[in-house]
Amino acid sequence: MQCHAIWEISVTMKVQQLFYALSAIILSAGLFGIDQTYLADAASGNSVSPLKNATAVWDFARTKDPTLKVHGDVQTGIKLNGPDRAASLERGGDGYVARFRGGYLTTISEKPIQLTGKNASICLRLRDTSEQWNTGLLATANPQDRLANLIYANQTDLFYRWRTTPAWERVRGIRAPSVSYTARGTYGTYGFNGERNDAHDLLEYKAGQWTCSVIRLYEDGKVIVSDQGGRAQKMIDIKLQNICADAFYIGSKSGASEFLNGQVAEILVYNRPLTEDETKKIISGLLSRWNLAALTAPAKLAIPANGLVLHLDATQVQAAGNGRVSLWKDLSGRGNDMKQALSERMPKRVDNTLGNLPAIRFHNSQFLRGPAVLAEGDDSISIVALWRRDHLTGSEIICEQNTPNIRAGRRASLLAQGISMYNSNNFMDGVLPISAPVDCFGRNGWHDVVVRFADTVVELYVDGVLIDEEWPHGTLHRFAGPFIIGAGFSADGKVDAGFTGQIDHMAFWNRALSAREITALSGGEKVVEKRDLEILGPKDIRIQYFKPRGKAFAGDALPFYSDGTFHMVYLFDRRHHASKWGRGAHQFAHLSSRDLSHWRQHPLAVPIAKQWENSMGTCCIIKSPRDNKFYAFYTDCGGRAEYLDKPHVGNAIFSSVSEDGIHFRKDFKVLIEGHDCEVFFDKKTDHFYMVRHGTHLTRSKELKDFHKWEPVENFVVRKPGTSNECPDFFQWNGWYYFLLGRNAIWKSRSMLGPWEETTPVVYEGLMVPKVAAFKANRRIMAGFVSWPGWGGNLAVRELVWYKDGTLGVKWPREVVPQSGPALDLAFEAVTGGSSREGMAISVKAKETLEIGMLKKVPTDVYISMIVKPQPGVKCFGLAFHGAGRYQKGRELRFEPAKERVQFGNLWNGKLAKVSKGQTHSAADFAIADVKGLDKPFKLEIIVKKNRIIDICIDDRRTIINRVSRIEGDRLFFFAQNGDVTFENIEVRPLLHKDHPFGY
Repeated sequence: MQCHAIWEISVTMKVQQLFYALSAIILSAGLFGIDQTYLADAASGNSVSPLKNATAVWDFARTKDPTLKVHGDVQTGIKLNGPDRAASLERGGDGYVARFRGGYLTTISEKPIQLTGKNASICLRLRDTSEQWNTGLLATANPQDRLANLIYANQTDLFYRWRTTPAWERVRGIRAPSVSYTARGTYGTYGFNGERNDAHDLLEYKAGQWTCSVIRLYEDGKVIVSDQGGRAQKMIDIKLQNICADAFYIGSKSGASEFLNGQVAEILVYNRPLTEDETKKIISGLLSRWNLAALTAPAKLAIPANGLVLHLDATQVQAAGNGRVSLWKDLSGRGNDMKQALSERMPKRVDNTLGNLPAIRFHNSQFLRGPAVLAEGDDSISIVALWRRDHLTGSEIICEQNTPNIRAGRRASLLAQGISMYNSNNFMDGVLPISAPVDCFGRNGWHDVVVRFADTVVELYVDGVLIDEEWPHGTLHRFAGPFIIGAGFSADGKVDAGFTGQIDHMAFWNRALSAREITALSGGEKVVEKRDLEILGPKDIRIQYFKPRGKAFAGDALPFYSDGTFHMVYLFDRRHHASKWGRGAHQFAHLSSRDLSHWRQHPLAVPIAKQWENSMGTCCIIKSPRDNKFYAFYTDCGGRAEYLDKPHVGNAIFSSVSEDGIHFRKDFKVLIEGHDCEVFFDKKTDHFYMVRHGTHLTRSKELKDFHKWEPVENFVVRKPGTSNECPDFFQWNGWYYFLLGRNAIWKSRSMLGPWEETTPVVYEGLMVPKVAAFKANRRIMAGFVSWPGWGGNLAVRELVWYKDGTLGVKWPREVVPQSGPALDLAFEAVTGGSSREGMAISVKAKETLEIGMLKKVPTDVYISMIVKPQPGVKCFGLAFHGAGRYQKGRELRFEPAKERVQFGNLWNGKLAKVSKGQTHSAADFAIADVKGLDKPFKLEIIVKKNRIIDICIDDRRTIINRVSRIEGDRLFFFAQNGDVTFENIEVRPLLHKDHPFGY
């Protein structure tokens, strides 16, 4: 690649004036470059090709073009021949191209060429004859703009970078940075959190650096944050702020999340705002006292006593012999001691942290809890803390007064945000990149690249196929000429020109092209249909392990049943929740089936329809018995980013209505504040009920708009560690069931309780599953298997019902993938205690671990067998994707005495360690209460190339797993301290193969 000094661009801009007069004459004649007829409004378009009504077109037809400046080895006016010429003409081109051999072009125009607003399109037809795809292709010719590159490739992906104004001009709570935001990766920000009523990003902090913070909240909603580095303020909605009186926490959000990894030396809480003078004295005094500044305050800091309700001082903590802190006594005289009963959750006192003074270190989910120190509804407070964080990953709590029942305005927290996907440079810059893997569309040959920005979505098409999309907020920013074609800028601001290939044409429109126009620019329907199958694979839908085609994934499932049809609604995901700057940008996608085998795809049920919508959060879809209409309840996830044009503050719940269960319409009217919810109807009380925030129950008798809701009481009681997300409610055989979050199920004989938490919890590797009825009184459960990262593949289960109301789970036979004839695989005894006879493998292990294996097992297979354990065997099982002689692979272990089944990684020739992961992770975890493992049982297994391993145990329990990588092709059979026979073993290849390109 060649690097040209940027003064060439400056010279080019100066000589542009010399070309303007000539350009005007040529343009008026329509001979070269940008034809005046192309500037016509789209509404006038009688032209065959969309190129005829573009805002600007470069067709490279002339060898000397006054609208283009040549730099280096570039030739324009090269005539195509044969099929290449025909393909150019088919798309509206003229059969001439520009040939690049490391040079580039800059554009010249009499009038500025600029795209603005919320609708625009770009088309670029090119081929990279080097097949390297590692250069810039289109940029604005501004070397001072570090975001000038618009279309570029990095060897593996082709990118378009959409850009709007920076975040602080569009988002509430984002302060224009006091440091260069290009370097914000070294800083975190902190401030006040009131639960969806926040003043975040007020001051910066560095990881490992001590910060002495004073947060003051005033009765008019003003929040002032001060520390040794500065002072900032912001307003919150004081009418919404209504602090709870549940508990006070150090180092966590309600003892459940956002745990602090760092240290705290001193905390003071007041039930009044400190004065400006008091604030300054406390900051300087604490810094001096804790050896962080020169002694400018009196040796003994005079702490204001008026309004003091909590005082914690690390020097006064008496730790146990191992340093664990179970009690941090309150020195205010109010008795608000902070405590922790669980040893593993206790923080530690670390001596000599600040000179000769100690600090309390919090790490790995450690926290302290005590009584509420502020009165219910208090809106005039101060929180003082001397603290530091270890790193800048994610958000962490220094201290707070909060409740486990999350509600807007019920919190008062000192929260330190990190630099994460929620506060990245792209977010601050207003940049959203979209991309296409080069190997998915092909390195050689001609390609038609189209970018379409249509208000709420920006899309990247290659050869007419939608490969990626993003969901923007804002208008186009700084998309203005002159432009560089065939190059871009390097990090040091020099033109980086290395493109070797040809460009047929490039065009801009100040509107969103139609689907028909994109197809025309890509060669027509037949060409696009062929490329669609080549790039994305078959269109047929197989619901088990389903994911959308291409660079997309399935998230939360929201199934419902109506009139003989099972509807699978799910959250359509790109980037594993990282779309829209990490806000998710999920939408309700929709499939349906009458038999669970044949599926239809429908339009998006609940799409993003306003730019201020962050994501369509999971609620539910019901059919109202009052009017027979379908209501899709959803949350806008509004608290993830408070855009200035958003008409409400925080998260809100909405509904979208449909007459047929397929086509829904939004009205954007807030029903009630909140996030994930479940709605159901009780005939006895003639009320609709809504469960929000996991446990909050409200009811409404008014069907119209679902606007009048009144609180009832808590629906269920959550045990510690139970999340409040994605509630689900269903009834079956006289029992009512309530699912919540990632690990809890309740049952009741009454619709409104009382509720009893039940086991087994049959999530078994599925993330936030939900249940819907199906024909013949069946219940179908659906969730997703993580990738890792949020979103992945759908997995479908059928519930098994027992008379005591407990549940089991099995594979629905309709969704089991079809397989071919059984394979004849070679067996080898890894140890002397294993042997094979016909279709049976015996493993005899008296007081040892004995292993046998099948070799060269394909990655896409169905495996079945009958497992016959002998009495007293300690454990037995299989290991998939094995390598070596039990060195690597994923182990499935059965432990009859413990009624336990687990997945784990092999440990250097030994059994996997005890798995302690959470079930929703679909990684190393276990399921409990698995009865009958000491008796013969049927075992079925699906092993997929996408790294999924799915297990069905005797049609009564399942466990599903996704391995991080495929180590080998061996299938191990093992037993320890006992004998097991694996009979009727069949390994059958799956008939349907996934697309060979792994998105």
